[in-house]
Amino acid sequence: MDMQLVKTGKINPDALNRKMSINICKEFHTQASIQKLDHLLTLLEQRYSIHLNRFISLLEEKYQQSTKKKRCEISQIESFIEKMPKLKSNQKLTVSFFNFHLDLFDAPEKWLDDEFQVLQKNLLRSYLVPQIFQLEILIDLLGRTSAIAFFKEHITRYLRSLPDQESNFIDLPTHFEENKNTPSEEWEMIKGLTPEGKYFLRNNNCLWADALVDFSDKEILYYVCCYGDFQEYNNGTNFLIFTMEHTIAKGDPYCSRMIHDTRKDWHDLKHPSKEFWDLLDELV
Repeated sequence: MDMQLVKTGKINPDALNRKMSINICKEFHTQASIQKLDHLLTLLEQRYSIHLNRFISLLEEKYQQSTKKKRCEISQIESFIEKMPKLKSNQKLTVSFFNFHLDLFDAPEKWLDDEFQVLQKNLLRSYLVPQIFQLEILIDLLGRTSAIAFFKEHITRYLRSLPDQESNFIDLPTHFEENKNTPSEEWEMIKGLTPEGKYFLRNNNCLWADALVDFSDKEILYYVCCYGDFQEYNNGTNFLIFTMEHTIAKGDPYCSRMIHDTRKDWHDLKHPSKEFWDLLDELV
């Protein structure tokens, strides 16, 4: 079988300024952000309980100092945290988080009642920047090595705790056929299938990284923007392995990702070399 390639999407230089309508009560980025924060506090108590109160105090202070305009009180967000014990027991932090989250949206006064428009840049930052602050404070408290190891465990355990999505996955060649022409909007991607039947993707731009150009710590950006990708193909399956080496968040010119099906290929999970990914421009 020859290698199969297809290029989808197109880089839009103005993508971050695209306006989007959201309802905060249904917004994925809001729900995921508060669930992640509750999970992080729970795991921090289990792993580093001696630092928990200090972490909460520093994070609350950081969110407050970074918020230009307060928009909510605890009574407005009680329904959001009903099943989140750590956020319920740390209401000052919870309110500080929500005010910062809404500030990043540049949300209107009646943010709870109606849909409102946000720039795509602000939508992405509302999800990512609070996590950057979390990791920065963890580094201050635990040291970089321990903090990053803890954050990796947190991301992995959080994603694995989510309900499995119903999977109709058959094999990687079928997956490629089903997804090769899926629109990727403002993401320019090269998708392909190797002669050995491995599915790979190379994206030439990253809106997540583009939204965070004011943050210079590439390692923090990688763990906040990219690390969760390793769990993407585990949701609903237990036989796919995801490898990734190059990422735009770390300063590479593209992101390289490959999916291996261990049912058919368990002995060769090596990620292709840089030369493989560079050559795709000439082949597609």
